[in-house]
Amino acid sequence: MSIGGAGACAAQSGSLSLSLNSNAAAGTVSLNVVVSVDPGAAPAAIQWTIDYPDADVVGYTAVTGPAATSANKTLTCVGKRCLLWGINGLPIENGVEAVMTLQLANGQSSGVVFELADVLAASSTANPMMGSPVNGTLPVNPPENLKLNIG
Repeated sequence: MSIGGAGACAAQSGSLSLSLNSNAAAGTVSLNVVVSVDPGAAPAAIQWTIDYPDADVVGYTAVTGPAATSANKTLTCVGKRCLLWGINGLPIENGVEAVMTLQLANGQSSGVVFELADVLAASSTANPMMGSPVNGTLPVNPPENLKLNIG
């Protein structure tokens, strides 16, 4: 995700990336959703859609990560779309914003393509911060130390 200036916002940049969480149970893939932004450019809310072939994933759970929890944010996911929000204007600082654990379909053993799409972000004053779609391929049985930045 690229976060750029819009409206009254100054030029800002950042990224939304996925990294593998090594705490996944058998038959699942656990992904950390990680935000990295320039100092002073942290959004107050972020929305994304995680897309994948329906035949490869039978369901998922998502919880707030430590960075979002420290900003008193709530994670709401409906279908494949997730919104990280709060009734406060606190910035969502760099770090793990969400942890998504995806249950793989039986027999899935090759690479699964995950796409982050429809990425939007808003500042603490509700100014839009533009996002652009990013995508990449994530192997189902990756080495433990592999980190995949998508974008």
